[in-house]
Amino acid sequence: MVPFTLELEDVLALQDDVMARLGQRPMPVLGGRLSLLEEALVRPQQAAFYSGVDLFQQAALLAVGVSLAHAFLDGNKRTATAVMVVFLAQAGLTVREGVEMDFAHRLEKAMEASGEGREIATHELAIWLKSVCDSIHE
Repeated sequence: MVPFTLELEDVLALQDDVMARLGQRPMPVLGGRLSLLEEALVRPQQAAFYSGVDLFQQAALLAVGVSLAHAFLDGNKRTATAVMVVFLAQAGLTVREGVEMDFAHRLEKAMEASGEGREIATHELAIWLKSVCDSIHE
């Protein structure tokens, strides 16, 4: 399966939108962090191509990667959440309403872990995502 992608410009626009919805001004990309953000956007594609991971694992890798890039002064996890939602929407999936706090907790768990622990937490996030997504076309 060809992975869905988001471009850097898409993420920057999503960050602007997230901050505007919070009544805050958009955050610039912090110095030296642009490459980390770009790497986070490519990782799901690489995992799909080289390891054959499913769409939910790609979405989890994307959310964790964008969060860990800490590319913005503020709103990194909220931006990562928006990026993940848009990524899944490209595949015709929607995340059920009311799961935001659970997602934030699971994302935080993956971010706090390291090495194999992060891989496990990211995989658990992917399994959870699969359980809380519905097809847009249902």
